Amino acid sequence: MIFLEDRSIYFAGPSSRFVAEDYARNWRQGIIQVTIPNKEYIKHFKMYERPLLGNIGGVELKIPIKAGVRLSTYPRFLTPY
Repeated sequence: MIFLEDRSIYFAGPSSRFVAEDYARNWRQGIIQVTIPNKEYIKHFKMYERPLLGNIGGVELKIPIKAGVRLSTYPRFLTPY
């Protein structure tokens, strides 16, 4: 999900698929899954992890749009909901 107000791209963290499923259900859209090798994830994206708001557990990534160029180089696929 992209928010133009803060120029960021939001993703559910590696162990937080339930967040993506919730968004997909509420917005009636699919889930884009991006496959990033672990070493590259740690080097380039882990710094953007933050706990989800509320007490639901899980992690989201708030990735600046400038990092989206790197993100778009990894394999991804859409899972229809």
